[in-house]
Amino acid sequence: MLMLGGEFKTSIDYELSTHVCAGCKHPIGSDSPDLLPILKLAVQNFNKRSERHFLYALGEIIKATSQVVAGINYEVEYKIKETNCSKHEYQDLHAECKPIFGVLEGRCEAKAFVDLSNTIASITEKCMFPDPPVCAGCPVPIPVDSPELEEVLKVSMEKYNSESNSDFYFKIRSVFHATVQQDTLIKILTDETHIQGKNAHLIGKETKRISLYAA
Repeated sequence: MLMLGGEFKTSIDYELSTHVCAGCKHPIGSDSPDLLPILKLAVQNFNKRSERHFLYALGEIIKATSQVVAGINYEVEYKIKETNCSKHEYQDLHAECKPIFGVLEGRCEAKAFVDLSNTIASITEKCMFPDPPVCAGCPVPIPVDSPELEEVLKVSMEKYNSESNSDFYFKIRSVFHATVQQDTLIKILTDETHIQGKNAHLIGKETKRISLYAA
């Protein structure tokens, strides 16, 4: 209490503090190492359950939160991208699996609980894919195992082998992406074609990446 000129003035010191909300959700950085095992498992689970023909890899991490309970709850939003690894050949992602440019990305949400022993005790994930844009006359994706590709692939590879300067014949190993336009197949992207024919000991020792077009 201070007296100034016969008047009493009250001096009050205010102490500001930041209050932490126990049990509330808090944002965490997308580069947090705590997210890596959660997202790896979430993508693995998606690839196992998905009916899509190719494996997907983690894309952009959009946002994430953590919540301290008797352990930690995590919620993560992220994107996944289709890779060049077919499920027929690979069970899981590996170093050779690369995202394919230009394909639609899936937007996903994962929820995980990490217990006090730092183990992922439970995890769920769901992914949504946008519908392809409607465009009259534009290329439209079709399944890579579509029956309509068989004859086109056969004719295209015969033409490729007849025009190639290589001493060996090639056959298709994988079809990574295919589109149709106005009911006509216009593009098939293939990769890792195997050598076959003249020298059997060379089979599989050379690969080429080619694009095939059919009218």
